[in-house]
Amino acid sequence: MEIWTMQGLRHLQVMGSDLPNPSSKDALLPNLLTLLDVSGRSCTRKVIKRIPNLKKLGIRIETGPDDVEPLYCFDNLDFFRELQSLKCSVMNPIFQRVVPAISYNSIFPTSLKKLTLSGLRFPWGHMSDIAELRNLEVLKLRCYAFQGRAWETYEGEFFRLKFLLIEDTDLEYWYVDYESFPSLERLILQHCYKLKEMPSEIGELPNLEKMELVDCHPSLVASAKRIAEEQQSAGNDVLQVSIKSSADDQRKRRS
Repeated sequence: MEIWTMQGLRHLQVMGSDLPNPSSKDALLPNLLTLLDVSGRSCTRKVIKRIPNLKKLGIRIETGPDDVEPLYCFDNLDFFRELQSLKCSVMNPIFQRVVPAISYNSIFPTSLKKLTLSGLRFPWGHMSDIAELRNLEVLKLRCYAFQGRAWETYEGEFFRLKFLLIEDTDLEYWYVDYESFPSLERLILQHCYKLKEMPSEIGELPNLEKMELVDCHPSLVASAKRIAEEQQSAGNDVLQVSIKSSADDQRKRRS
């Protein structure tokens, strides 16, 4: 509770613990810019109003064998008016469980520039909430952040996104509109074992410089190489494809 008296505090890491609700109406942390590893239970409106200038937030949602912590913290995230970086991770996610119902309307602050999600298992259909964030430049989707067979992007989505990482997913079909991802420079797909075809439209993205595939299906690798070759034949020498294997990296470290 004494944290609420530290008005000069700028950075705070709590390692999965709760940030207690302030007991005083005068409690305020106007200089707090970074709050890391806080529990989802701490993201209440009462707390958020007392840290109005937060720029970077990391949330840890703990799961147990018999229960899943509610994701009600997402109902309040849009109250962070200055937030630029958000990381939300479900620790030890239970994949058999149904994701608790949450409100998907305006759950992310429009000020976000960087977003990292892990273990949440949202349906791909709700990716539209993220696609409409006009300031978002970096998006990292790890460990079944989204779950389902298909994802489709539409015209005008991900307007400023420069970096996209998709890691550990059951995605099988990815449909990309020619007018989406206009600013994307780097794409990384890692441990995408079920995705077998890179969308051909990826090669037409005007600013894409590099596709990196790590431990992906051979068919996906072949399609990525084919797209790069087609672009080179058309005079686009900027787009590069990098193929990596975790096994190769481990051998290099041992040697």
